[in-house]
Amino acid sequence: MLEEIIKSIPNCSVIRKEDQKLYESFIGGNNENFYPKNWQFIEQISQNSKGIKYFDKRKGHLLTIAPDWGGDLPNYIYLPLGENSIECLPHIAKELSKIIKAPVIIKKIYGEKNRFFLLNNGFQETIVNEYQEGDDKYPEIIVDVNLLIDSVNYPQNAIDMQYYKRRIRKFLDRITNDEWIISEKNLHKNIAVDFKSIVDKWSTDYALRSSKKGFDFKTVKDTVSSVYYPHFLSVCQSQTFCYITYINSQPVAFTSAYAVSSNCLAVNGSLCDTSHKGLIQYLYLQLAKKAKNDGYEFLNLGSNDNESQDQYKARMGVVSKIYPYTFIYNN
Repeated sequence: MLEEIIKSIPNCSVIRKEDQKLYESFIGGNNENFYPKNWQFIEQISQNSKGIKYFDKRKGHLLTIAPDWGGDLPNYIYLPLGENSIECLPHIAKELSKIIKAPVIIKKIYGEKNRFFLLNNGFQETIVNEYQEGDDKYPEIIVDVNLLIDSVNYPQNAIDMQYYKRRIRKFLDRITNDEWIISEKNLHKNIAVDFKSIVDKWSTDYALRSSKKGFDFKTVKDTVSSVYYPHFLSVCQSQTFCYITYINSQPVAFTSAYAVSSNCLAVNGSLCDTSHKGLIQYLYLQLAKKAKNDGYEFLNLGSNDNESQDQYKARMGVVSKIYPYTFIYNN
């Protein structure tokens, strides 16, 4: 399928490691804290040579064509880059739809101007439906690093963080009382077994929750597992932070983040054993401390695919929200 797309649509080629400089020349240069503004995002969605770049050098337009994470059909177009690059989407989406004989999904569209352009050119905005797969149903959450750190010791904030405070304080109490001994290790192939155990536990829990909404347990578990393992083992060295958290020497959580601007990190991996109450809040607190130490002011916690996920992130010092729009094109 990739070969047919590349042969049929001019300016298309498989995304390779050598394309990093090209993408970085488009992505860098400002402090917009959009989640996909990093080569790491392009690598992830490309899934080991499953991604295609459309690069019109004359016009300065760059698009990424790839499957959904864990999938094989290249029916997604992501993040148009370059001045007025939104204008090439109608043609590319139409040609791609003809080749794959399926609707095309357009993701990571930012700004009202781009949104209205697509609405006026044959695209339909996707409807928020928690019973359908996919993320970006809720906005990207930007949280303040100092709020995450300081709110632990201060009773009041202008932003409602009571849920976060309750959970994190109880977790920290268990550390203070020596009930839990916390340690961390940077992700490396030497601890691949520990990482796999975290992914297996988390993907099983996620699949169980999804099965209650009618999704097939095995399909969801296998898909989610493939997104994280072994992908992060292959890119861990290029992440800004990428590590495993242990409680009493047992691997219980994984955290990964990359820089999207000079003052913001995007969290592209945050998995934990949910049986440990307050662990997810602790992961964000620890990441905030690391980020602050390296000069970052904000964390982009990413977009969300359900309301509960959106709500718990919004209780951790949200200072702004970024709306990535998603569209569908039916030929």
